[in-house]
Amino acid sequence: MAKLTNLELYKYAQVKWDKSNSPHETPPDFKRRYEEARLEWMKLKFKDFEVTESVRSDLWPFIREKDFGSTKIVRFKDVAPDRLLYKTAVHGDYTFACNGKQTTYTLPIVPRTIDNMNAIGQDPWNQPDDTEPMYVEGNDGSGAYLEVHSTTVPQNLTVHYLKAPEPFGLLTDRNGFTEEEETQQYEIIDIAVKKYELSIENYGRFQGMAQEIQTSAI
Repeated sequence: MAKLTNLELYKYAQVKWDKSNSPHETPPDFKRRYEEARLEWMKLKFKDFEVTESVRSDLWPFIREKDFGSTKIVRFKDVAPDRLLYKTAVHGDYTFACNGKQTTYTLPIVPRTIDNMNAIGQDPWNQPDDTEPMYVEGNDGSGAYLEVHSTTVPQNLTVHYLKAPEPFGLLTDRNGFTEEEETQQYEIIDIAVKKYELSIENYGRFQGMAQEIQTSAI
C-alpha cells in the first residue's frame, strides 16, 4: 500500500462512515475534522516521545531543531516559518578549561517552573551554572519565550521541537499529500471517525432529551 492523497483520505473516511451508518461530511468539514484529529494524535504521541522510539518514528515529519547562537533568551515565534507545537529538548554549548585546555560540551538544559527557580535562587548550594543549566518559560505580552539560567551565556543555544503540521490541502491540492506517512494517516482517520461518531451520538441523545422535556411539559 502507498501513502494516500488528500482526496483518497477523504474518500476513505466516507467509506468508514458508510459502514457505521454515519452521514457524509462535506470536504470543508472533513478538512477541519482531520486537522483537529491530527493535533489530538500528535498530543497523544508526544506524551511518549522521550521513552518510545516508535513514537519518535511516527512524528519524524514534524521533528525540527534550530540553533539560536550565543544567547540566553529564545522567543518561540523565532522558529518561523514553523510554528512550534511542543518542545522536545533544549541544549547549550559551554566551554570549560581543564589542565590548560579548552573543551566545549553540548549539555542538556532542563526546564524549571518559575516557583521552583525562585526556590533554587534562595539555596546557595543549588544554583544553576554552566555544568547544570536550567531554563524557565514566560510570556511578556509579545510572545512566549524561554530564558536560560547559567553562569555564562551558552556559545550556542539549540531548541528541539515538534512543528505544527501544514494545513490539510484537501481544498487546494486534492492530489497532494499530508506530511504524515500512510500508517499515521490511518491512525488519524480512526480518531476523526470516532470523534465524528461520538458527536453524532451525542447530538442524537440531545435531541431525544429535548423531545422528552417537551413531551413532559405538555
